[in-house]
Amino acid sequence: MKKSLTALAAVTALSFSASANADVVVDLFNVNQAAITDYSNDGNGVWSTITGAPTTSVIGGVRELYVERVGGTAAEDPDFGRVLAGVNADRYIFNSDTDVAGTGILRWDGAGIAGVSSPATFASNARGYGLGADLSSYTSFLFDVLSADQGFKFSIGVYKSAAEYSIITLTSSGGAGLRTISLGAFLAPSGDYDDPFNPGADLNVNVLNVGFDPADFLTVGALEAVINVGGGTLAVDLSLNQVTAVPEPASLALVGLGLLGLGAIRRRKAS
Repeated sequence: MKKSLTALAAVTALSFSASANADVVVDLFNVNQAAITDYSNDGNGVWSTITGAPTTSVIGGVRELYVERVGGTAAEDPDFGRVLAGVNADRYIFNSDTDVAGTGILRWDGAGIAGVSSPATFASNARGYGLGADLSSYTSFLFDVLSADQGFKFSIGVYKSAAEYSIITLTSSGGAGLRTISLGAFLAPSGDYDDPFNPGADLNVNVLNVGFDPADFLTVGALEAVINVGGGTLAVDLSLNQVTAVPEPASLALVGLGLLGLGAIRRRKAS
C-alpha cells in the first residue's frame, strides 16, 4: 500500500486562546488554496499565496504555502514522485509520494510573496513581517494530531523581523493525541534539551533565538510552521485537527512530556 507524508490540518481553530480573551484565529483553513506540487530534486520549490482572506478565517488575511521535494529514491515524476500541499475542504494537506523526501511551509505574515524559489528566499527577502499581532496574553499552541504512523520533525517560528525571531524545532512521535507547545518555550536559551523527567534522554527539541528581542509576542510580525524539516522522514502518514492556543497546557505530549515550561526544561550538556 502506498505510504505518504500527509498532513490534514482540518483546523477548525488554528488559533490562540487565553482565559480572559477570545480565541485569536490563525487559520481555520476554510479559505481554499489550490494545490502546489514539486517533483524534481533541483533545489527549487513551488510557492503560492492568497490575499484578502477574511481576517476571521486567516490571521492578517494572507496565507503563504511553500513545498519542495528535497530527495528520495523515487523517480522525478509529476504523478508518482511529487510533494504536494494545498488547502481544501477545511483542511491543509501535505503529501509526499512513496520514497520521496519533501518539506512544506505555512506562513502568516500579512504580506504576499514574490520570486520565491527555495526555502532560503522564502525565509528571508521574499517574505514580509506585517502581521502586527499582539499575542502577549496567550500561553500555548495546541495541536490535535488525529494520526501519525511515525515520527517527523517540524518547527514553529515566531518572527518580529528578519533579524529577530525564535524557532522551536522538535520531533513529533507517532500516534494520535493532543500536543502542546508553551509560548514560554520560545524564550528559552538557544540549544538542545533533555527530558527533565529522564535525565540524559534526548527531548529532541531545539530552540533557536536570533537577535536582541526575538520572540516578542507584543509585536509578532509573522508566524511560520515547517512540516518535515529538511525532508528528514519518508512515508509518514499524518493528520492534524484543531490547532489552537490554550490558557494552560492541557496535554504536553508533543515530545512525550510537558513541553517546555521554562522551569522544567533542561539544557542538554555538550558531549
